[in-house]
Amino acid sequence: GASVFPDLRGMNARDAIQTIAHLGLTVRLRGAGAVVGQQPGPGSPLERGMESTLWLERSPMAPAPYGPQP
Repeated sequence: GASVFPDLRGMNARDAIQTIAHLGLTVRLRGAGAVVGQQPGPGSPLERGMESTLWLERSPMAPAPYGPQP
């Protein structure tokens, strides 16, 4: 069956990167924290080797559990 891009919004960067890597895609990150936006969007058809961009923001409600991240 055809694979589609998952909805990563709300995931932390590490989980999102692992999910994308498992799909065989390249990922670029913009920002830090949890995923607030993504390209391609949820449900988009997957093509092997395609590149994904994730926009991240720290939630003001949830401080980073391990202190500042690089």
